[in-house]
Amino acid sequence: MEQIEAEGRVISIGYGKATAVRLLTKADGLNFSISEARGSKAGASTLWYKNHWEGNLVLEGSLEVTDKTTGEAHLLGPGGLYLVGPGDPHHLKTLTDVHAISVFDPPLTGKEDHDADGAYPPTGSLPPGPGAV
Repeated sequence: MEQIEAEGRVISIGYGKATAVRLLTKADGLNFSISEARGSKAGASTLWYKNHWEGNLVLEGSLEVTDKTTGEAHLLGPGGLYLVGPGDPHHLKTLTDVHAISVFDPPLTGKEDHDADGAYPPTGSLPPGPGAV
């Protein structure tokens, strides 16, 4: 972990409400990146990954993901998995401290920060996503 910290791979995300450890990034030469994310109880963020697909696996804690288009809310706990992409503006609310693994495609560089819409800037070609195969 000391080496990862020294490489600048531990960053603040979610407008300072969470931290991420960028385990694999675009520099690793894969078509995806993997991050470990931790959020505190009562954190909330509105996000919209317009330039990426993101899959999240909840390891510990509970959170609520609300689809901003439909208003449909999903309560997730350990083992819960959700996928969001360009057509999925969403609101994320941590109900307890949360620990999750996130996978992004195209891969993140590791230095991104959310813009006003809750998106990261493009980091590569956007794959077609679910249902396009």
